[in-house]
Amino acid sequence: MSMPQPARPPDSYGGLSASRPHGTPSLRFRAALLAPRFWGLWFGVGLLWTLSFAPNALRRALARGVAWLYPRLNRKRPRIARINLALCFPELGAPDRERLLARHLYMQAYAILDLGRLWFRSREHLLARLDIEGLAHVDAAAQSGKGVILLTGHSVALEMSAIYMSLRWEGSGMYKPFDNPLLEWLMVRSRTRFSSVLYGRKEGLRPHLRILRAGGGFYYLPDEDLGRENAAFARFFGVEKATVALLGRLARLGNAWALPHLCTLDPQSGRYRLKVLPPMTSFEEDEGINAQRANDALESLIREAPDQYLWTFRLFRTPRIEGDCSPYD
Repeated sequence: MSMPQPARPPDSYGGLSASRPHGTPSLRFRAALLAPRFWGLWFGVGLLWTLSFAPNALRRALARGVAWLYPRLNRKRPRIARINLALCFPELGAPDRERLLARHLYMQAYAILDLGRLWFRSREHLLARLDIEGLAHVDAAAQSGKGVILLTGHSVALEMSAIYMSLRWEGSGMYKPFDNPLLEWLMVRSRTRFSSVLYGRKEGLRPHLRILRAGGGFYYLPDEDLGRENAAFARFFGVEKATVALLGRLARLGNAWALPHLCTLDPQSGRYRLKVLPPMTSFEEDEGINAQRANDALESLIREAPDQYLWTFRLFRTPRIEGDCSPYD
């Protein structure tokens, strides 16, 4: 695997990296984050830091225990996942779907226990444990001179793909604030520690378009059901789903290509695998068609490792006909 090209210098986008832009959460550490109410979370952070240097076999063993315990402490999320798997894999019998769910819970637990490596280990350590399929597509997009819409979905290994892409493109991502200020500080620090900036969803698309026009990247995840606003109904695993439908608009206004990709991980080796599809270089005026193309690309990637997609999201919560029931009701 070739090393990524150096990120753009801090002033490449009008100083966005050097000065935290409006809407970007601050990385300044505050003494209030050491208050007793955060001690439990700090203990977890310390555990993740320790595990980042531990043998991979220990993370696997702990993940098996967490995966066993999780559905016994939180029944809501496994129930949502069962509904999603029944909708998306009707060809599988109930026992096969239960095995898929059990494997998914294990992969999710392992990925969480592996966050310490992504949060604290060096760039060289992480890149040495990343395999890329489709590196030529990454290089082609990087050399195009255009902005790049980094199109992906919510896999358990999402954080690793964000790290790698931030080393190829200084860019931006949308940000949903956390209720817990310490967790917010940790996640923002993690997602911006090599390069890139975050903006809240309320900031809209303008800052991301500015970065795309300058040849940067925009991390775009259209697979979460955010309701009817800016959405088109497009098939996802054969089910019509309210899909964020801004891909063509982003590409036109940002002078950008889209690069579909998905990251997975192998708990046996502790290695990550990033698969990248050929760039999308042209788009339709009909955003419904663009949304369908995005869903098709993501589905093809997810089917290669279905246990690593976050089935615990309410993917189909918005019915096509207003007033109809959600499958989760």
